[in-house]
Amino acid sequence: VERRNQDLKKGLRAQLVDGNHKSWDTKLPAILFSIRNRCNEQTGYPPAVLVLGRECKRPGDWALSSSTAVSIGKTQEERVVREQQVLGKKVEVEPSANTGTPVKFSKGDVVYYKAHHLSKAHCNFHAGFAPKWWGPVGLAKQVGKGVFLTDQQPPRKIHVSCLKRATTGQN
Repeated sequence: VERRNQDLKKGLRAQLVDGNHKSWDTKLPAILFSIRNRCNEQTGYPPAVLVLGRECKRPGDWALSSSTAVSIGKTQEERVVREQQVLGKKVEVEPSANTGTPVKFSKGDVVYYKAHHLSKAHCNFHAGFAPKWWGPVGLAKQVGKGVFLTDQQPPRKIHVSCLKRATTGQN
């Protein structure tokens, strides 16, 4: 449930980044359609195919074509074997990227920094739908242990714990 809520929030954040945050409910159908038609890594099928036996139709497609079932192509025995394989796996947790040695930054690096928004009901703005990072900006000068000034005007003082490296287009 929490994972699905997180997917919904990410979708809403992408849809409402520059829009009216009070209109979040009008964006749900498109986000839910996307989630329901996304292929699941474990099963190899979208949730709609597993539940309905066919892919979801887009709005407007209902009148254009007749409904044909998508063959999943597995017998009951194959499904039971696959279920046992999936349930029998040990889940290995990958170590967090935030542990270990901190990322080193230096003057001239291009980074994003954490955005700390406040919700403003009178402006129809909800912090949960706002971007989580600002940037990219360059680091102009180190002013202390783990503290940098940005190359913005006026410069901002930011600690390395609030920075993440911006990826270059050359990767």
